[in-house]
Amino acid sequence: MKRNFRILALALSLALFIVSFPVFGFDSYAASGNLLKNPGAESKLRGWTVDSGSFMTTRGIGKSPCKPHGGKYFFMPSCEYGSASMHQDYKITGNMMGAKLTLSAYMAVWNQDPYDTARMQLSYYDENGAIIGSPETVECRTPKWMKYQIKSTIPYDTDIIRVTLIGICSTGPDVDAYFDDLVLKSSVSPSKGSGSTSSNDSGNLSNNEVAKPSKVTITKVKLTSRTKDTAHYLIKYKKIANNCTAYEIQASKNKSFPNNKSTLSYKTPNNSMTQIYLNLKRKSKGVWYVRVRAINKSGSKVVSGNWSKVKLIKVK
Repeated sequence: MKRNFRILALALSLALFIVSFPVFGFDSYAASGNLLKNPGAESKLRGWTVDSGSFMTTRGIGKSPCKPHGGKYFFMPSCEYGSASMHQDYKITGNMMGAKLTLSAYMAVWNQDPYDTARMQLSYYDENGAIIGSPETVECRTPKWMKYQIKSTIPYDTDIIRVTLIGICSTGPDVDAYFDDLVLKSSVSPSKGSGSTSSNDSGNLSNNEVAKPSKVTITKVKLTSRTKDTAHYLIKYKKIANNCTAYEIQASKNKSFPNNKSTLSYKTPNNSMTQIYLNLKRKSKGVWYVRVRAINKSGSKVVSGNWSKVKLIKVK
């Protein structure tokens, strides 16, 4: 009972705190000196570039342990297993070199054993795109919102400051790492010419929307072996690094790939498989058509990419 009372008291205290102070997570951060665009996930993924896996913004869905720390949304990976990362670059001006820099964020993970990992990373790059020193990193394996901070000094010769968010799966299937209310501040006010250089300033993903993966390219179709009854073909294709959780491969004797038994279809269990072996009965001689597409799945939502260019197989 005492424990329940303490929890209730803590909840009331937090509620009073939220009412009494401004809620962070909106684009008004710029007015407070935050160098990041869209630091609280309120403008979809605007300002951020996905490097691997896939990301989304959410109010808290599925088995998310908490509501957003501030505002209406927070960031989380939308892929299964493995890891996902995205970054935002900030181009500095000369007057910022040597200045003190503080990067902070609220991070959390899902309550499970073992915990997944939410990681935040701060890196510096020179004008040639070479990294300066080693990235500075903080990690979270706590199933509640906690504030994490990196304090640093901007090295001389820095051209770009990069903030990277990484979710790492320990127990599948989901990558349960959560990020909200990021703040990047410098002890020196930036002069004209500095700012975010992200390639995703349009924010073309709606909140809770799953991104469409890119088109797959088939790189090889090769006969590897042949028995009396079966011909074995190797199908290889390029990996889609972003917004892809699996692949679908189809083979058919009909180039329109009808949705019936004449079309063979296979979906990979994850996005790490970039080749499969296709076994065709030799009595089904003639031309077969093969195509591949990427799939991006988050919860019950599934988005498929465009089909690859069709490749031909001649079964003899």
